[in-house]
Amino acid sequence: MWLALRELPQLREAVLEGDVSWGAARLVVAHVSPETEEACLESVRGVPLPAELARLGEGLADCSPRELDGRLRAAIAFLQTVDFQVGRILRQVADRRLFTELGFASLALCAGAAREPVERFPSGDVRCA
Repeated sequence: MWLALRELPQLREAVLEGDVSWGAARLVVAHVSPETEEACLESVRGVPLPAELARLGEGLADCSPRELDGRLRAAIAFLQTVDFQVGRILRQVADRRLFTELGFASLALCAGAAREPVERFPSGDVRCA
């Protein structure tokens, strides 16, 4: 991913400054070009974690095992909620065949591209990160 960010200096700088998370950058880097970088950056910059999730990571060194377990369970519940919401969106992508608008011939190809972060090299080779 770092090699791909070399071609996207604004996005790279935002990641280094903490304005954009590494997770967000990994998701978008394969779909951004220098021409679309600024618009993409505005859509992913400063998207904060929900407050309830951010609190789960505070003071972990002082947590008892029971409290740590509770926090991990809360984080898993949050991720399951996100998975459910993403599933609903993917159902609409499938039903409306929106994957063709993203340039994919099938939903399977679209889902595979979203699951595997890609690094692009100057030689044109592609490698999963």
